[in-house]
Amino acid sequence: VSLLCLATAIFLEARGEPYDGKLAVGQVIVNRTENEKFPDTVCEVVYEDDQFATTMDGISDNPLDYVENEKDLESYLDSVLAATEVLSGTVDLVPTSTHFHAISASPWWSQKLERDGRIGNHIFYTEASS
Repeated sequence: VSLLCLATAIFLEARGEPYDGKLAVGQVIVNRTENEKFPDTVCEVVYEDDQFATTMDGISDNPLDYVENEKDLESYLDSVLAATEVLSGTVDLVPTSTHFHAISASPWWSQKLERDGRIGNHIFYTEASS
């Protein structure tokens, strides 16, 4: 179940991103499961209220609804592969990041977090140390 939830989130959040971008999005979700401020499971993190645009937009969360051509199918399969890799614990692109957003967005919380960097069209953040 974790694999399906993670692959779905990666595909819906980062389907147009390079593979490293997919890995980083997946790692943020897994990082959240290891942080006491967030739920303990991948599926709970993915479907937590108001956390990810893809699960709060009122549109289908079934990735197969968005596979319309070979490129979409390849992106979905890459998302499944990325989710598998992230869940194996071998990904270390954004080891402390718990937040990300597309470069086209400017969320209020981004000013309160430490910027970790950019991969593809996403910017990654970690909560500032106290």
